[in-house]
Amino acid sequence: MPNTFRGGIHPEDKKKYTEKKRIEVLAVEPEELIFPLLQHTGAPAKPIVAVGDYVQAGQKIAEAAGPLSANIHTGVSGTVKEIVLMETAGGPADPCIIIENDRQHTLREGVCKKAKLELVTNQQIIEKIRESGVIGLGGGGTPTDTKILAGIGTVDTVIVNGAECEPYSTSDHALILAESDKILAGLLLLIRLYEVKSGIIAIEANKPDAIKRISHKIAKFPQIKLHVLRTKYPQGSEKQLIKAVVNREVPPGGLPADIGCAVFNVATSLAIYEAIVENKPLYERVVTVSGKTVANQKNLKVPFGTPVHTLLEACGGLKEDPYKIILGGPMMGITVPSTNVPVTKGTSTVLVYSRPEETFEENPICIRCAHCVDVCPMRLMPLYLNQAAEKNQKDRLTKLHLHDCIECGSCSYICPAKIPLVQTFRAAKAKSGTKGGL
Repeated sequence: MPNTFRGGIHPEDKKKYTEKKRIEVLAVEPEELIFPLLQHTGAPAKPIVAVGDYVQAGQKIAEAAGPLSANIHTGVSGTVKEIVLMETAGGPADPCIIIENDRQHTLREGVCKKAKLELVTNQQIIEKIRESGVIGLGGGGTPTDTKILAGIGTVDTVIVNGAECEPYSTSDHALILAESDKILAGLLLLIRLYEVKSGIIAIEANKPDAIKRISHKIAKFPQIKLHVLRTKYPQGSEKQLIKAVVNREVPPGGLPADIGCAVFNVATSLAIYEAIVENKPLYERVVTVSGKTVANQKNLKVPFGTPVHTLLEACGGLKEDPYKIILGGPMMGITVPSTNVPVTKGTSTVLVYSRPEETFEENPICIRCAHCVDVCPMRLMPLYLNQAAEKNQKDRLTKLHLHDCIECGSCSYICPAKIPLVQTFRAAKAKSGTKGGL
């Protein structure tokens, strides 16, 4: 039997709605696209276009403002209409570039023209990854070039993460089926950059067609191994994945590179390949649009900046008024204020809830059952963290290792009192300036 990690839960995966749906391209692109300048872990990117400028698909419109910042490119051609503060998934006043789409899709010169990889050095590959704006597309948001550079010389194990444990989400699954050759080629590039002998692609057992596809493809690549994972949440978290795949544990406050590992989402592996071999910057991604109230749930390939309402229209609209719209899955996603919020690099799923699906409880009371402790994959004490957060006991939160919480939501899911534990921990981290998540 394969290894696994301590804790975790087994929520109904809800993937049946889209797991058999092939990737579709938007039939009608939006008239306007909104590009938040903060789509990564570092400082907001700096605009390098001005109002009135004409831009082409694949053109860089904002430049990285530091090592944890990332370039932003447009996937459409058109005219820069505004550079303003807008409400996005990241907050009520994010700086954004708005582009009026001419729907001509005029490509920037050189974009999507294949390169001769044998003439490219490792340093040029890393520089190209940075120039192309590639970041961790599994939700981490760390610029990929920074992650690679930090691990060269210490990493001996490279893992491509195809677990996709979040309920409803099937965008990674769809990518594996549609782009397996390119994903594996991206892994081969990572093996080359880290100068390791082999790499691993890890997929949960609930994706048998993806497992079959990869098993067939890697027959000609002895340096790539497939690891089939038990289906459990949050298997897609880097630390839990590493434990399940190679039985190593990232120390508290540490990073995967500290124990010789580097983990990349399948969409990131694809983006690496496209940046290096196809000269294609990161300007679009596959997004799962799901929820019972969505008329025709789909996996859609969309350019960044596309408003959520455009995706919902492409799915035939909604059967009833939505109660809640979430970017990401139900466990770790963020509720957004309107359908005008755009898709960004980190948007893997748009989930629409109807009112009957709401599980909110007013004035919940902890019964000290300790189920949250049992399921916490980071071995934390959520019930005590909740007490300390409610009382704003900063020193106690530090002693209880709040910073190690990955915000997976397992504790909130299992709580019989329906206490919104993970939301409390996010708020506590925001007050202390601590960032978290998978």
